[in-house]
Amino acid sequence: MINPIQADTVSAAWYEAVTATRSVPGHKVFHLIVTITDPVAEDEATRHEVDKLLANLGLQTVETVANTIMPAGLAALCRTHEQLVTKYRASYEVIQRFPKNSWGTYFGRLVAYPVGSERHPAPFDQLAPVIKALRGERVIGANYETALATAEDAAELSEIPDPGTLIHHPTRGRHGRGGPCLSNVAFQREGNRVHAVAHYRSHYLLERAYGNYLGLGQLVHYVALQAGLEVGRLTVVAGYAQIENHLSDLDTTLDRIADQRMT
Repeated sequence: MINPIQADTVSAAWYEAVTATRSVPGHKVFHLIVTITDPVAEDEATRHEVDKLLANLGLQTVETVANTIMPAGLAALCRTHEQLVTKYRASYEVIQRFPKNSWGTYFGRLVAYPVGSERHPAPFDQLAPVIKALRGERVIGANYETALATAEDAAELSEIPDPGTLIHHPTRGRHGRGGPCLSNVAFQREGNRVHAVAHYRSHYLLERAYGNYLGLGQLVHYVALQAGLEVGRLTVVAGYAQIENHLSDLDTTLDRIADQRMT
């Protein structure tokens, strides 16, 4: 276990998390906690180095990974949240044809969470009641608690008790590697700012973490914007985090980033 990490930007958060985990024997840690004070801010030079590393290893780009959590480009073309949900659901079957999206995407789970029977599940938009709750003067429940309600509970109620979203389905969300590692996202309102806490059962720091941090940051920004509020902090908790091989390539990238951070 390493000490909690706090960073100003997505880029700094990724660098600090990876560097700390790289220094641990076996390059694996339990209970990695990363807080980003401005979760939509990046360092252009660090982002370039990470994308170059991912491309050299034949992995998905930062933007591709981030889009699985928050399709920021599509959202920018939509006037309302309802329009975004409609457009995304209309393309969801096509998105799922890509091998890495065979189980779906995180954003798909957020706006088309399967409720009802296993044979004929109905899509439920988890973000709508979250946005509605955050718009109110007072968020119901403790502002800093993660949500305990399931999507089925929210579908049956007029509003969700605590503003949170569930990624895993109790019976349909059990996957091995390649399935959803993000378990849930909870949002909290403090004054005019929206914070969020995301929980990963497992986190791949080289392949996914930068894009995950960025996508989650864009998600918090989107929810805050829809609620008429400002984006706050993002905290990401990983039950288990690891660096998945390619250590020599990673070290070269980390050295270049370290040099850039010193200039």
